[in-house]
Amino acid sequence: MFSSKTVKLKAEREARRQELEDAEKAVEQALEAERMVAQEELKKAQGARAQTRTRLAQSARQQPSIELPSPKATEPPINWSLEVANPYRDRTQQNGKTNGVSNGSCSRSASSAEIDVEMGGSTSSSNRKNSTVTMWETLNPTNDRRESEAADSHMEIREADKERLNLLSISRETSPVGTVYRLDMIRRTVLPKLLTQPVQWVVISCYVASAVASRLGVRLITNDVSFFANGGSMVTFMIVFYIGYCYNRQQMYFNEAQRIMMSIQNSCAYARIVFQDKDEVHRLWRHLNLLHVAAYTGLAGYYSAENLFNPIVEKYGLFGPPGARQDYERAAFERIDLDADGDRACHICEIWAVLNINRQAKKGAMSPPIHANLNKEVFEIGDALKNIFAASFQVLPFLYTHMVSLSCTVYLCGSAFIRGTAFDEDANVTSGLIIPLIYVILTNITIYGLLVVGDTVIDPFGDDLEDFAVLHFIEHTATASYEAIYCEDDEPPEEYFANWRASTSPSMLALKEKAASGLSTHTPGQAGLVGSVKDVGSLKV
Repeated sequence: MFSSKTVKLKAEREARRQELEDAEKAVEQALEAERMVAQEELKKAQGARAQTRTRLAQSARQQPSIELPSPKATEPPINWSLEVANPYRDRTQQNGKTNGVSNGSCSRSASSAEIDVEMGGSTSSSNRKNSTVTMWETLNPTNDRRESEAADSHMEIREADKERLNLLSISRETSPVGTVYRLDMIRRTVLPKLLTQPVQWVVISCYVASAVASRLGVRLITNDVSFFANGGSMVTFMIVFYIGYCYNRQQMYFNEAQRIMMSIQNSCAYARIVFQDKDEVHRLWRHLNLLHVAAYTGLAGYYSAENLFNPIVEKYGLFGPPGARQDYERAAFERIDLDADGDRACHICEIWAVLNINRQAKKGAMSPPIHANLNKEVFEIGDALKNIFAASFQVLPFLYTHMVSLSCTVYLCGSAFIRGTAFDEDANVTSGLIIPLIYVILTNITIYGLLVVGDTVIDPFGDDLEDFAVLHFIEHTATASYEAIYCEDDEPPEEYFANWRASTSPSMLALKEKAASGLSTHTPGQAGLVGSVKDVGSLKV
């Protein structure tokens, strides 16, 4: 009876095992079928895209007056020399190296190792959404520039970033009074922008019309209008408030951007010290820098997946080496339109980084306080990004900006009109025409110039050369955090000591050891004191 039950249990176990094997085969077949279907759909989509490009090219040749944008056809392949070491290449060349960085040097600029990355073909990116220009966007001075500007290529952004750094260097080296003599920098002042503002010429026209009428004997003003000068105080108050708001907003943006950069570097330094798996350290570096570049891609219309995200990701290998993990991460980003919803991609990277940290904590790689500090650093990045996105979304209301502009225009037109009445029949050209005209122009430059400066600094993530050097922020953070995880340890390895002894002659080695043993008997202060006394004695001799 016992044997029959055993046979029955074995038969049931064998049947369940067979059922599990059949189920696994069915799942594998279903996945393979889905994979084949996806590949077919991808081929069809690529074929349709190629047909569309061919059709557009043919229509462009048929209509030579219409120029279709084709950046990939006009831009040469991009050759970069990456100033950081490549862990995937260096791990295959471990002769005399540790963690992908040579033991002999760890330069702060990371210029000892280079990667040449060539990008000639098309890269996967999200298509920019064509936003309809509404009346609100046309009237809002802080939004129409951001939404309507055409995206530059990556090399144009890189050249603009170099120009921004050059302007910062000039600003640091030149005193405020010295800028007056920099006539070569006149194109970077507010004057060219003011000349393109029609309202500037409306004020000048009011002055000219008033001066001509007064010269012809037409009395335009018969009463005392000195009270009109009191309007200057009201305009000054509004201008000071507006400029202060714009400057505080720019400073907030800069502080949050620096907060993100420092938190990324601190997180990578923490991970390098406490993580047991060094590959996971590099993975955390990838995800945090992926978050960084995705944030600026989705923040402003000037930066897009085509001109910022894809080139930076390819340059630094932020999706990792080719394989299943790279395909998985790329698929997660491809379902998001980075140009419109970059904050969603940032949230994904933030979650990936926290999950990585929690996995290492479960392995016992860190104490609870270190675990809490690492998570805090990552959440600091997320909080700073939320503040930047929120401030970028909520700008000054159109009601207020319109009131400031209208009040300034009315005051300037009225002041110019009153100044023009001084050029009557008895007035000479110098005191009646030229001096009042200089006053009108100076007032225009001051008031409208401050409005232009405020509009420039209120949103520093655009194409103005006075905006933030975003590319420098991204690349400096990527390089500095990379060095934090791959630079030399504070204590040289045993091989270094062995090589050092082998390369040093016995006599020199004996002298060095004798000197080291002699200094070890004194504290640093005592050694310095003894040396100074010997020097004094030698001078006496």
